[in-house]
Amino acid sequence: MIDAKPYFVFEGKATRSEYWAINLLSYFSLIVSGVISAVIAMSGILGALVGVVLMLMCCLVVAWLIIVVTVKRCRDIGINPLFTLSLLIPYIAFIPFIVFGCLKSEKKDVNTPH
Repeated sequence: MIDAKPYFVFEGKATRSEYWAINLLSYFSLIVSGVISAVIAMSGILGALVGVVLMLMCCLVVAWLIIVVTVKRCRDIGINPLFTLSLLIPYIAFIPFIVFGCLKSEKKDVNTPH
């Protein structure tokens, strides 16, 4: 069974594969929930309310997951986690998104004391 708890806390680091997996699954889940919400919303006024609430909940969970995995990824590549805020800049957010996913993990020297 997959333990989802590490993906909701800011502790630790995220590898490139974790970063891409979480982001791709998050965007895929947004598409699926958008389609489901649209279908539910077509059933009337109550359905529209349920559809909006469903989509809003999915957006909040996805936003949280993306922020958490990006903070962990910044920590893994050795840059300040505040660079996660660059994902909030309109029109150019895709640049840091791609860069965070492509940079290699920071290597630690095994001879240095902790």
